[in-house]
Amino acid sequence: MHKNTHERGNTSPSINAMIDETNFDSNSTNSDFLQNGTENLPNLALNQYLLRRKRDDLFKSDIFSDPAWDILLDIYISEKAGKAASVASTCAAARVPVSTGSRWITILVQNGYVARLDDPANAESALLSLTSTAHQALDTLFPPCEAERT
Repeated sequence: MHKNTHERGNTSPSINAMIDETNFDSNSTNSDFLQNGTENLPNLALNQYLLRRKRDDLFKSDIFSDPAWDILLDIYISEKAGKAASVASTCAAARVPVSTGSRWITILVQNGYVARLDDPANAESALLSLTSTAHQALDTLFPPCEAERT
């Protein structure tokens, strides 16, 4: 088993807040997480994200790579939490260097899934937003759980 690498610096602030709300314990076993954690998760997207991070903790993380998916998940989760997703925080959440994340973000922009927006608080930074196409697709994949509908 590999050292737990789920550190707050490796996720976006939005995901950190949602992890705190779910009482996610990265030291628990995967079966404990699946049995005890999922009913408290705000949505399936966060569940997907947390399972991917748990997988990275248990296996050599460099053998799994899907930055585009992790970037989409982070932006989606951030938007659902009402938070802005910056390039830097999204790359950290995807556990990729900013240079790699920026290449994937460009691909996602070119394919019509992500929009880059100027960050009003920092002229040297950009914020990311999902397009309506990406939102629709992710909402189809991750329908709200019962707690979100009430």
